[in-house]
Amino acid sequence: MKTFEAQPLGFEYEFDGRVCRYTPDFLISHHDKPQKFIEIKPYSKIANPEFRARFAQKQLTAKAQTGIELILVTDKQIRVYPTLDNLKLLHRYSGFQSLTYLQLSIIQLLNQWRKITIQDLVMTLKASIGEVLASVCRLLSLGSVNRHQ
Repeated sequence: MKTFEAQPLGFEYEFDGRVCRYTPDFLISHHDKPQKFIEIKPYSKIANPEFRARFAQKQLTAKAQTGIELILVTDKQIRVYPTLDNLKLLHRYSGFQSLTYLQLSIIQLLNQWRKITIQDLVMTLKASIGEVLASVCRLLSLGSVNRHQ
């Protein structure tokens, strides 16, 4: 995966003669594959006939309006350690809009040194490993840094 965006720009679709608004949970971009919209729902909800009909209409509209496929992922599919814990960590930091002083410092060090270990960041910035890891995860999710930097 190259990047992901939480709550990307949504679209309108028609269902039961009404125009409904929809925003997918995520937009996933890959290096060498087409983008995909992701909708995450509890497994128990997908058996509901109305949900299935609405979702099918959302899929058709997403493809027709944006050219992007909409796929459904259930909680059963992502409840695998450590994947779920990693997604929770990334999501926790996806709501912040501005960069913190620590994140800006990490970017500055990466621009200077190009390659640096997490341990070097901890020692140089005199921050906890948890703070540094959270900041690096946030920067990765924003695309502000990449794992090859």
